[in-house]
Amino acid sequence: MELQFLMLADAAEVSGGKMFILGGGWNVFYNNQRQGSHVTMLAAALSLGWAELGNEHTFVVDLEEAGQRLGQIASGTFSMPKPTGDSFVKHQTFMLAVPIEVTVKPGSFRVKLVVDGKALGSVNYSVVDPRVGQFGKGFVGSS
Repeated sequence: MELQFLMLADAAEVSGGKMFILGGGWNVFYNNQRQGSHVTMLAAALSLGWAELGNEHTFVVDLEEAGQRLGQIASGTFSMPKPTGDSFVKHQTFMLAVPIEVTVKPGSFRVKLVVDGKALGSVNYSVVDPRVGQFGKGFVGSS
């Protein structure tokens, strides 16, 4: 199994074998609160080899800060059937769109996708106060 892509998105939906993504690829969250959480989407595409088709797979999404696991924020199972009849298909792409609740206190975080006990990939995001900006200075449009 190989990870084709992994991203955070404002919205993601799988329909008809396609992934529809809105606001995908964000990595900075502006929050002027000191604590809190935010529901967002984790969008992923996984390439499953012939031997992996037809089997049930388990996924876990972990949240980390500074290399320390904060906890599991999503989990589930999935499977994709093998094509029937004579098929030259050796791989199938499975699309995964799962809602996750992430921490939005100031800091740097990592969202990690683990499938069948193997870490396939991760995405990083930072939370900054819009009144301060990423580099300690205000930014255009801040109030």
